Amino acid sequence: MDLYEQLVGLYLTLFEHLAVIPQFPVVFDNHGDPCFEESPGKRSRGAKYPDYLAVHIRKRQAQVVQVRKALAKNEALQLTDPLTRTGAQSDRERIERYIKWFVGADFSVRWRFFVRAQNVKALEEQLQHAQQTTATVTALEDVFEKLKNVMP
Repeated sequence: MDLYEQLVGLYLTLFEHLAVIPQFPVVFDNHGDPCFEESPGKRSRGAKYPDYLAVHIRKRQAQVVQVRKALAKNEALQLTDPLTRTGAQSDRERIERYIKWFVGADFSVRWRFFVRAQNVKALEEQLQHAQQTTATVTALEDVFEKLKNVMP
């Protein structure tokens, strides 16, 4: 975990009062059922590790949080791959199924991206084009500004 990810974790905890789990493991067993990393038996390949799972207990909401510090637009746009790709069972469906298994089926799942300010508009446009209304984009610089104002 790098400094940018740590700062986003602080922001989510301090200002949004979310419980955060860094490098959240999304793991399935060889039968395709969700499981914990330490569960006995074989696990399927292709485990995913979102930067954070952020949970708001009262709102019954879980957020898949991804952070990308790169200035290059194409690197920031890669974050939306789980939301824009289709297939037999997309990464989005697998990740959201795992999260509902982990936190509870009555939780809503949202996606949240933290990128450099210069990439926010491009990411929002890509998400809008893919009709992903459950995703939001926040500029890292806004996070830094807010944290700066509370630092001693």
